[in-house]
Amino acid sequence: MTSRHGPLTALAGATPALAIGDVDMRHLRLTPAGVAWHRAETRRVFAPWTDVVRLTVDPPKTWWPNPVVGDWVVPTVEGMLGGGGEVREPEPYFAHVVLAGADEELWEIDRHHISGYRRQDALATGRLVEHFAATPGSRALLAQPDAVIARISAILRSAQR
Repeated sequence: MTSRHGPLTALAGATPALAIGDVDMRHLRLTPAGVAWHRAETRRVFAPWTDVVRLTVDPPKTWWPNPVVGDWVVPTVEGMLGGGGEVREPEPYFAHVVLAGADEELWEIDRHHISGYRRQDALATGRLVEHFAATPGSRALLAQPDAVIARISAILRSAQR
C-alpha cells in the first residue's frame, strides 16, 4: 500500500522514493542518491544531490477544503450551465532545478487534482523539498518515504488543532 499526502506519494520497491506529483504522469522522485524526473515509470532525467544547487516546487493551491470537492463541483456546475462538456486537463506546475555549472531548468509536474492542493499541503511540500536540497544529512530519510509522509501528515494535523 502506498501512502499519499497532498502532492506527496511514497513509492516502495527496489528504489524507494518520495514522489511529488501524479506518479502515473510527470513527477519528481526524491531518493537518498538524488532527484529524478519521471514520466510514469520511465526516468527522463536524474541529478545526484551533489549536482543540485537549488530545487524548489510550488504546487498549485486550492481554497476548497478538499480538492476532490473542487474537482467534482466545478465540472458538474459547468456541465449544468452548458460548459460544453469539455474534459479539462489540469495545467502542470514546475520544479525549478538549478544544477552545478548549469542554468535553471524547469521540469513539468502533473497534479492529481484540477483544483490544486490544500494550502498547507502545498506549502509543506515546497518547504520539504527545499529542506532536502539544502540539508544533506536529511536525505537518508528518503529511504523510508512512508515514514516521511506519516511524519508530515502528523505535523500538519497537529498544526490544525
